[in-house]
Amino acid sequence: MKIGRATAMDYLFSELQRRRVFRAAGVYAVGGWLLAQIATTLEDSLNLPELFDTVVVTALLVGFPVALLMTWLFERTGSGISLVRTVDVAGLTPVKARQLDALVIGLCALVALIIAWQLLRYNFFATQGAPSASADAPSRPSDSAGLSIAVMPFEDFSPDADQGFFAKGISEELLNVLARIDGLRVPSRTSSFAFQGSNLSVSEIGQALSVAHVLEGSIRKSGATLRITAQLIEASTDRHLWSQTYDRPLTARNLFSVQDEIAAKVVEALSDRLRFVLAQKATSRTDSVEAYQVYLRAREAMNERSPESLDGAARLYGEVVRIDPNFAPAYSGLADTFLFMRAYGGMTRADALARAAPLVERALDLAPESAEALTSAAFLAVESSDAEQALAYARQAIAINPNYGSAYLRLGSAYEFIGKTQEALSAYESAALLDPLSAVVLSAISYSKTKLGDFAGALESARYNLRWNPDSFLALDGMTSVQYESDDFASAHFYAKQVQALNPAAPPYRLFDIYLQTGMYDLARRIAPGDEDRALVAVAQGRAQEARTFLTPPETGIHVNVLFYLRDFEELNETDIVQGFRSAVLEQDAPLSKAQVSPAQLVAAAAQALSLPQAKALMAKLDAYFEGAQAQDSTLPDDLYNGAVWMMLRGDARRAYPWLSRFVELGYTRWELALDPVFDPIRKTAQFIEIQRRNDEIAAQHRSAIHAQLNSPEANWVSD
Repeated sequence: MKIGRATAMDYLFSELQRRRVFRAAGVYAVGGWLLAQIATTLEDSLNLPELFDTVVVTALLVGFPVALLMTWLFERTGSGISLVRTVDVAGLTPVKARQLDALVIGLCALVALIIAWQLLRYNFFATQGAPSASADAPSRPSDSAGLSIAVMPFEDFSPDADQGFFAKGISEELLNVLARIDGLRVPSRTSSFAFQGSNLSVSEIGQALSVAHVLEGSIRKSGATLRITAQLIEASTDRHLWSQTYDRPLTARNLFSVQDEIAAKVVEALSDRLRFVLAQKATSRTDSVEAYQVYLRAREAMNERSPESLDGAARLYGEVVRIDPNFAPAYSGLADTFLFMRAYGGMTRADALARAAPLVERALDLAPESAEALTSAAFLAVESSDAEQALAYARQAIAINPNYGSAYLRLGSAYEFIGKTQEALSAYESAALLDPLSAVVLSAISYSKTKLGDFAGALESARYNLRWNPDSFLALDGMTSVQYESDDFASAHFYAKQVQALNPAAPPYRLFDIYLQTGMYDLARRIAPGDEDRALVAVAQGRAQEARTFLTPPETGIHVNVLFYLRDFEELNETDIVQGFRSAVLEQDAPLSKAQVSPAQLVAAAAQALSLPQAKALMAKLDAYFEGAQAQDSTLPDDLYNGAVWMMLRGDARRAYPWLSRFVELGYTRWELALDPVFDPIRKTAQFIEIQRRNDEIAAQHRSAIHAQLNSPEANWVSD
């Protein structure tokens, strides 16, 4: 039986080979694969029906067994096509036959290699994420690019081309709908919209945003009719996965219906390779087209963050509230606008808080489960110095919508406020994953890295920020902070003046710090953002009584510092800030973070001066932080200055000198050195006098460089 079966199989194999069926199968496979690739390309480039490539592939599959059957039955000869059994099938010579077989096998192997490469390439992007656009990109948490999509700003094809804000608004609302899909990462509008008008390909955009898919489209508004076209593209291959056009009467209900329908189609198009479900629907919508259109204009103006645009945003949000008093996002947006006005528009902190508070309360009443409203509440809490409440609101917002980048930004701000800089950096990096090109987020990352002593990483992040946001005062401000924290005050001054030129109405906080640190007290006094800043200048100039006149509620960190330099330890100890910080530090099990060291030293010095029982516990925390630290091993200005303070607090003045000497040897300077109470015991020694002389000399060098800049200013600089 075995022999008989083997003989039959040998005969069949020999007959298949003799009738060239194997060769025909190889040629058909190679040709069919090429035709399938051509069909896919034609469908995309000529905008053919979506089923075009499917029909072609189906026809090829159906034709495959037919082609093999025809090869078995018929043979091409010099006299035409004949049945195999009626002709001489010697055909080709053995050598030529072997050459043709080798060619077919080679072509099949090449096709197999190409298919394998495509699969490996797709799997790499789906599991590792698309490569970053630049080696300068800041480190971000790892993420699967396959579970990601960027929504581009839709184009305005309206007859009058006057609906750009509306097109962007549709895109952003669609982005918000997709962001609620569990497991799908959606970069924020700031990053996605940065590519509007650029010449970058979809593939390049996908790489820059680390996404695997891109959604783009257009709107056309004509009278009361709206046409929305959307198409989903695979970023790595530029292949269209889905496209659709919607024609609807212009109503709010139809707008939201189309947005939800597009989102559902995106999910359907990706469902074969991505498994996710809609986590929740929007928590607050309006039935008024007018309110919705004005809201889109307001949000567009707010996102510019200039004094003029914020004024416009406040007016527009107020109009939305008038049209639809129950539209929660309008209250959140108006609250955020007032809080932004404090940082970018010159509004006082007290006024901003007073205006924003009732708006946040109203937004939460209308939409208590809205990530947007909760994030506004976290923003308000940070600005109100209530870090714990801010943390709670931000975490709740993230739990509701893990794709809401602003919530991570507020979470980081809250951590920053309580000195947990590493936790703040992690939150900012999560925000960067969702908004990788945001000037605000990237500036926060670079600032946190400087506070952690990672100046190289901070500079890398700041440069990356300027690369993508060259005209943003926020990106320039991030670079200013990096240069300032590394004591390169002349470079910091140049960037600070550029920031001032782009946003002259914003309080010049960093410029004030530079002038104060370099002893340019007249300029510092002239541009002081607030009364407490004026108090600092008065202290630096030795006018203690005048400084006290500027100390008015509410208490801030500057308020505490002024009391410290005035040696008013009793009043300092009674401030809520000091009491809260002392309790937090002593109650935490974790060691001090880098950002907590300076305030911990200030509080410890006050506690020692007042002989408080907490002084010993605070020093134990500081000793644990500095354990094993040596002056010769340190290169950062804050580390060296704080090391000297630590030694003075321990009562070991002799060992403070190496820290101070290395501080000035490396070219660092601090205006506080002449005022810091901890150095009072050694202030009149020859060694300290020499260190102070060198400190003042370095400050003078910075002043000279800054004066040179001011004497030859850039054309756009604002006069101080």
